[in-house]
Amino acid sequence: MRAWTLARTGCGDEDDAETRGRGRGGKRGRRGRENALAWVMREDVGETCGFGRLVAAARGNRVGKLIEGRRAAFLGDSGARNAYGGFVAATSDAWSDVSLTTKDGEKHRDWAHDLVGGAKATFTWAPYASDVVDALDAYGERDAPDLIVISTALWHVLHDESVSRYKTTMAALGARVRAIEAAHPKVVIVWIDAALVIRDKLVAEDKRVKFTDTNLARYAKIRDDQKSTRIVLPAGPAVRVRAREITALCGAECSVDGVHYRPVVYDAVAQIILNIARSRWR
Repeated sequence: MRAWTLARTGCGDEDDAETRGRGRGGKRGRRGRENALAWVMREDVGETCGFGRLVAAARGNRVGKLIEGRRAAFLGDSGARNAYGGFVAATSDAWSDVSLTTKDGEKHRDWAHDLVGGAKATFTWAPYASDVVDALDAYGERDAPDLIVISTALWHVLHDESVSRYKTTMAALGARVRAIEAAHPKVVIVWIDAALVIRDKLVAEDKRVKFTDTNLARYAKIRDDQKSTRIVLPAGPAVRVRAREITALCGAECSVDGVHYRPVVYDAVAQIILNIARSRWR
């Protein structure tokens, strides 16, 4: 069932102002998340599943109570980083800087943000599965965050090219997240699938050669392995966010460079993550 639909928002209403990063009265608010499109939830899904749009700028008390005092850790590649940007935008007050930009333009770096309700969120640049394992080990089982969001695959495809090595490191990652869940039954673990690759928009030749449907499917098969990897449900603890399907619904025009997408896509991913967390933390 498709819970989310892409729709153009009307000019001047509060939801559109919020999406475009403007506070009430037309004043400039948060930086760096300009959108001409917005994701809306189907009414029947909201009624049946109890899901809803969670944005602190519009529903501060509701979002604040949900994440009050909690810690969220996003670990992985640009998919995790961009989802982190959407998550921070949804869980910060109206005047926070949620742009994830630096003067030097560096993207391969860590981030940390204070959210509403005294919650905290971090992003750790960990493009390889082994990097994610190391980042989780740094927390320790007893000090694990309340929400863990992971995305890792494309750097393996582009820079490593060893399917067997990816399988080995993913098995280690699976063991790590299962141990965390065993120690913390209330932890929410989310896996973000790789986005749909738009080959016509790829500029770099190595990406055009390696990011084929056949090659990407080999790595996705390891993610879904329920016997050795055991990361995603049902054998593993991680709930999948099917970013490939979400980006396909948005279409090629939403892709910036064939791999990354406009902020509206990651805002939708963040809403799915928040609703997964809400379903577990009730």
